[in-house]
Amino acid sequence: MRDDLTEADTLARLELGLRRMPKRRREIFLAVQVEGMAYEAIAERTGISVAEGEQHFAEALVQLHETLHGGAPVSRRRRLCRWLAAMIGR
Repeated sequence: MRDDLTEADTLARLELGLRRMPKRRREIFLAVQVEGMAYEAIAERTGISVAEGEQHFAEALVQLHETLHGGAPVSRRRRLCRWLAAMIGR
């Protein structure tokens, strides 16, 4: 996260990022992060594959990163690292 943002600014940007996400991506992100659901349960609930759920979650992380950092794109290498970290942390 950016060091120059206040907590209120950070929360406002996160909220904006969540609101701008496609509905399914937002739902999957919140299911993983807030509800602590496994990708298998998300796949069952949404009717998508586990891989699709993982992809939606990874895309949500990238989108939130870009929102927090003023639209600065995330490199492909960094995206891969974030995706791997998400997979390890589940």
